[in-house]
Amino acid sequence: PLVPIMTTSAISGLLSKVRSQSAKLLSTNENVKMTELATLSSMIGQLSEHVRLADLQSRFLNLLIGQHSNDKEAALTGDARLELEWWSRCQERGDQMVGKPRAWEQLTTDASKTGWGACWHGRTYAGRWSDQDLTSMTSNWKELSAIHQGLLVIPPEELFHGNVVIRSDNTTAVFIINSRGRTRYEELLRVVKRIWLLAEERRVNIRAEHVPGHANRVADRASRRKPLANDDAKKLIENTG
Repeated sequence: PLVPIMTTSAISGLLSKVRSQSAKLLSTNENVKMTELATLSSMIGQLSEHVRLADLQSRFLNLLIGQHSNDKEAALTGDARLELEWWSRCQERGDQMVGKPRAWEQLTTDASKTGWGACWHGRTYAGRWSDQDLTSMTSNWKELSAIHQGLLVIPPEELFHGNVVIRSDNTTAVFIINSRGRTRYEELLRVVKRIWLLAEERRVNIRAEHVPGHANRVADRASRRKPLANDDAKKLIENTG
């Protein structure tokens, strides 16, 4: 069946309802009704082609709905509440940022057991995992976090209104970024949300692509760089270019 095209006024009206319903759910000090949450999720789904981060900013809400499919009510999780807060103040924004068209620039990242590395415009950056992250986080989490750290260290003026293709040798990280958070692992979803929200803040379009490990040697070497003797930061960010 053909999907009806939404007019601008219809999109604005629906988004207004989503903001209102989100604020209503946030205002309650009791459990929320699952029927109301499911209705909100359905409205958000209709906005997926019209609001840039619609899919990403409903992942935890949908996880909550799935976990309580047989319940009439449930308590909001902290992550679901953050999504409702985002929707309560959301404004319309299409999938592409407005600005002068620019070529796609490459950010290459990699993660090792001990740290992360990134390469941008011929400059190499390196960082170390905290002791807690070193022992408790998975390799997929580290690969996604390497991407987040790589975007963080790039000077904002070099990203603003830009287009960045993120090159990683981790297929899971590539998939989760391009699908805007399609994963059942909450710790990975939290990292990919930080990536996309940073891109939103700096008005940059991002996409990810897989690069073979043998072609990712610069970022790989950076991720294994040993900290200097006077390093006392949990996560060293070092411009080695």
